[in-house]
Amino acid sequence: MEEEKRLELRLAPPCQQVTSNNNINESTQRSLTKETAFVFNNSGLLSKLVNVEDVMYVSTANDKGDRSHGSPPHTRQLKYEEICAPRVEEFCLMTDNTYTRDQVLEMENQVLAHFSFQIYTPTPKTFLRRFLRAASSYLSQRRLELEFLASYLTELTLIDCRFLKFLPSVIAASAVFLAKWTLDQSNHPWNLTLEHYTTYKTSDLKASVHALQDLQLNTRGCPLGAIRMKYRQEKFKSVAVLISPKLLDTLF
Repeated sequence: MEEEKRLELRLAPPCQQVTSNNNINESTQRSLTKETAFVFNNSGLLSKLVNVEDVMYVSTANDKGDRSHGSPPHTRQLKYEEICAPRVEEFCLMTDNTYTRDQVLEMENQVLAHFSFQIYTPTPKTFLRRFLRAASSYLSQRRLELEFLASYLTELTLIDCRFLKFLPSVIAASAVFLAKWTLDQSNHPWNLTLEHYTTYKTSDLKASVHALQDLQLNTRGCPLGAIRMKYRQEKFKSVAVLISPKLLDTLF
């Protein structure tokens, strides 16, 4: 876990450069993430793909090439993760054949060159697994619901550029905090065990937890519903319909 902590500090998406790219705005980023979430149901892989997309925006995109950024991370990450990766032509279909096979491969080469072929980076999911193990014993009867809810909250951050300023481990810890608070207000959602394993005190998480609750309650009216629809399903315990009560100042 210490190595992942070092990596997240070194490889975190530079949000100032992302937001300064005139060709990539929040709407474009959300659209690509929605497309990614719709096609890839594996939440761990989804986090990795979107992380690659976010960092990739640092490089200059031409006016016509915004959407062409979507397929190369998918292609590259699936080649990295899967035994039998889909063919490039299948990713061309994702863009409604807007881009040819050669164009997708060329963009893939640019992505790899930008990363110097170092494509692994910790995501919130990397830390969430460990943090949930530390938290689940305190809510054993609703362990599965806690895991689904924390995963849901973590995935919601993928469609909001504001969360690029938070480290992946902070997002994961905040998701556990808010998930526990959503499910049980009779006990404080944080304790010494979680503080030990996450290395974060409640005061460290205040800003991120509040931002995450705004996202959970959809206070900004984001129209993208793929992730919310996914977690409304019974197999995910319908955690997307749960809402958290007001966060008290005494929690932090």
